[in-house]
Amino acid sequence: MAGKTPLQRIRRWIMQSGSERSACRALLRLTREIDADPDRVSLLLGRPPRLFNPDANNVLHKPPGQFPFVDDTLCAIAGGSTEYAAPQSECTRAVRSHITRAKTLGLPLEVELKELGRRLEAARAVAMHLEVVAGTHQEIESRGRASSGRVQDAATTSSSASTSPFSSSTSSSSSSSSSSSSSSFCSSLRGGGERADEHAFFEAWLQPGSLKRIPPQRKNDLKVGDLLITHPLSGLFQPVFDNAVLLVTHVSTTAVRAIVVNGLESSKKDRSTKVADVLATVGSDEWIDMGPDGKLFASDAFTVFLADPVYEGGPVLDGSLVRDLSWVHKHTTFVESSNRLSKNLGLGGSLTEVTRAAAAQRAEGKEPDLKFIYGCATWTPTQLEIEIERGVWIHARSPGATEQAQTTARTKSSSSCYPSSSPEEAEERGEGGGEGGGGEGGGGGAAPDRTHSASSTSSRSSSSSSSCPLEALVFSNFDRETTWRSALLGTSLPSLAFMPRGKGVDGFLRHILDAHHDVCSHELLSLGRGPDAKTVRKE
Repeated sequence: MAGKTPLQRIRRWIMQSGSERSACRALLRLTREIDADPDRVSLLLGRPPRLFNPDANNVLHKPPGQFPFVDDTLCAIAGGSTEYAAPQSECTRAVRSHITRAKTLGLPLEVELKELGRRLEAARAVAMHLEVVAGTHQEIESRGRASSGRVQDAATTSSSASTSPFSSSTSSSSSSSSSSSSSSFCSSLRGGGERADEHAFFEAWLQPGSLKRIPPQRKNDLKVGDLLITHPLSGLFQPVFDNAVLLVTHVSTTAVRAIVVNGLESSKKDRSTKVADVLATVGSDEWIDMGPDGKLFASDAFTVFLADPVYEGGPVLDGSLVRDLSWVHKHTTFVESSNRLSKNLGLGGSLTEVTRAAAAQRAEGKEPDLKFIYGCATWTPTQLEIEIERGVWIHARSPGATEQAQTTARTKSSSSCYPSSSPEEAEERGEGGGEGGGGEGGGGGAAPDRTHSASSTSSRSSSSSSSCPLEALVFSNFDRETTWRSALLGTSLPSLAFMPRGKGVDGFLRHILDAHHDVCSHELLSLGRGPDAKTVRKE
C-alpha cells in the first residue's frame, strides 16, 4: 500500500471486499443446496491427518496440507470423519464458521473460499455422476424384468430430483417422504427372485434416530454392545466387511473384539455350515466349561445344536472352539451367566442354561432365538480409534443397551462365550492385535440376497417391531444388505443408507477410490523421504 493515496487504498479495499462477498455468496448458495440434499457430498473424500500401520503398530501423523483450515471445514461437513463422509446437513454452519475463523486469523478469504468451493463442487459432480450410473444400470435391469412388473423403471426415478433416492432429508418431518421416494429404488436393491411384500420389506428398516451415532473423536468411548457399521465406501475392497454390522464383544486396553451379526451363513461344498462341521474342523475333543455342570467334550456339549447353522463372524480364526465360536440369544432370563447387552439380548453364557432355554422353545414348536457365529474381527485400540476417526466405521449405540447392561457386560466375560473366560484370560490367549480391522483392502461387490428359513422367519416375524434396535439387527429376518442399510438409517444417515450399490455402480466407486488412494500413497511416499519422516512415531 506504500505510495498509494487514501482514495486508491479505499478503492482497492472496496474491490477486494466486493470479490470476497461475491465468493462468499456463491459458496453459501452451494452449501444451502447441499444441506437440502446431503447426498451430494456423500462421496466427499478427505485427507486424514493420521493413519495406522497394523504390521508395524505405527501411527503416521501427516503434516498439514496447503489449506489446513479447509481440511478442518470439510471434516465438519463430513460429520466429523476425516476421510469417508457421513453428512448430516451441517454444511452451511461449517462454512460460516470457516469464514469467521479466516477473517479473525487474517487469512486470504477469497482463496480459502474458492478452494473450499472447488472441493465441494467436485464432490457434488461425482455424486451426480453416480446417480446417472446407478440410473442407467437400474434401467437395464428393469427392462429385463418389465414383463413381470416387479420393479419400476429406475430411469424415471433418477430423472426427477423430488423422487430421486439421493433426495433424502435427515429431518424428522421429512423422514416419511424420504422412505416413500426411495421405495422403487429399495425394491431394486433386493436383486432377482421372488420379492416380499413392500410393507413387510420396510418393516425391517429402523426409524431414523433409533440408534445413537457416536461422533468420531480422538478418544472414542467404546463399550461392549456398541455397533460398528461399515461405511458404503470403506468395505468395497474387502468383502468380509462389505455391508457389515459388527457387535463389539470385548474392550480392553490392549485389544478390541467384534463379531459380524448380519453375516451370511457359512458354506461348505455348496451347503450351509452347521455346528457339527465346525466341530469337525477344530476338533470335538476340546474341553468346554458348562458352568455348574463342570466340563464336557465339545462333541457332548453341543449335541443338541449340531444341526444349527453357523454364521460368518469375521476373518480372525485361532483354531480353537473356545476362542472362535460365539453365540447370541434372547434368553437372558434363563441364561443368567451371559453378558446382558440389552433387556433380552445376551452374549454367550453357560451352554447348560442355553440348552435348557432352547429346549423349552422347541417344546413350544418354535425355533430358538439363538445364533452361532464363527470368527471375529480384532484391533488394537489405537487402530480402531483411527479407523473410526477416518469414517471407516460408523460408531453407533442402541438405546436398549442400558448402562446397567453395559456394566454387566464389562464385569462378565466380554471376550468369550464361555463362563470361565475373563477379559484377562482372553488377553493371555492373545486375542486382538490388528488382524481384522479396517474394511478396506481386497475386492467385492453387493452382498447376495439371503434370508433365514421359513420356520425361523415365522418364529421371529414380530421381533423387529417389539424389540430394541440392537435385538432387531442381530435377529433380523432380512438379508445382509437390508439389515446394513437399516442400521445406517437408524443412525440418521439416509445419504449412506440409500447409496446405490451393484456391479456397475461398485466399479465406478472403486475407480474413485483408486484415484483417492493413489493421491494418499504419493503423499506418504513424499513424507517418508522428506524432512517430515520423524512424524512417524510409535503409540
